[in-house]
Amino acid sequence: MQQLHRLLYILFIGLLTACQKDGARTFLPASSVSIQHIAQKDTLYQEMSIVKDSTIVLGLKAVLNGGPATEDHYVSFRIDTSRLVAFRSRYGSATVLPTTAYYFFQPLGRIPAGATESDSVQVNIFSQTSLSPETQYVLPVIIEQVDGRTEAVTPDEVLFIVIQTGASPTISKSGWKIVSASSYTTGGGEPENVLDNNDEATFWMSSFIQPMPQNLVIDFGKAIDFSGVSYVTPRSYATSGAYPTQVKIELSNDGSTWTDKGSFTGLSSTGAGTLDVGSSTARYMRFTAVKVFMTGFFTYVVIGGIGLEH
Repeated sequence: MQQLHRLLYILFIGLLTACQKDGARTFLPASSVSIQHIAQKDTLYQEMSIVKDSTIVLGLKAVLNGGPATEDHYVSFRIDTSRLVAFRSRYGSATVLPTTAYYFFQPLGRIPAGATESDSVQVNIFSQTSLSPETQYVLPVIIEQVDGRTEAVTPDEVLFIVIQTGASPTISKSGWKIVSASSYTTGGGEPENVLDNNDEATFWMSSFIQPMPQNLVIDFGKAIDFSGVSYVTPRSYATSGAYPTQVKIELSNDGSTWTDKGSFTGLSSTGAGTLDVGSSTARYMRFTAVKVFMTGFFTYVVIGGIGLEH
């Protein structure tokens, strides 16, 4: 689809240039076309969550200075990453928005006869989950040509689309520790393994000889605001199960008095799951595997990682 749009654009510019050679158009005065937003400031600021992917459409227009157009004029926009140097000199550090996170879906706008502004061109922003948290990304936009020529373009004009990403949906585990575990298997199944970032290779494994329920109590080190509890069961245990089919979450601010956030349906296979506990604030969490799925003789639970999400 992107290649088709580029091909149509190239064909249009070629036809437009041919018409110009035949003397069929009236050229606009020098520096008479600019980006509409520039009249106020040279930045367009957009806050963006990276919790999930969605398509955000940003519309831009060109304006004709000096009165309405006497005929249709076509304005082509483009991304010019070389202008990031100018942004940094004015506003400080920034990272160019990666090409995998945007697409200039409609870079060609028309200023109709009798009008002073073009129809809207579209920059689509997507793949937000691939972006770094709390980072300022910049996308410099310029007008490249008007009617296939550069004379009417306002020199050195650039609009900086500034994307400020929000916090990571996953909360850091720094300072967390295990307070207690109902049971565990020595030699690789220690409860502390749920706090590292190697959710597939390391894990907590409850005792083979103790029945469900089995639980862990985690101290976050301080009160944390969150709304989701995530957990992982290693895929290497797919043949034996050991993943919880029912999970109970309890929260506390002192480690003694507990609030029951409910029992949740667990995973239907090994992998990752997230439990929606609603807006919560707590320092301690008791994670209980109430029921597990097993294919063998013994009943135990295996959890590779436990985390919190905003």
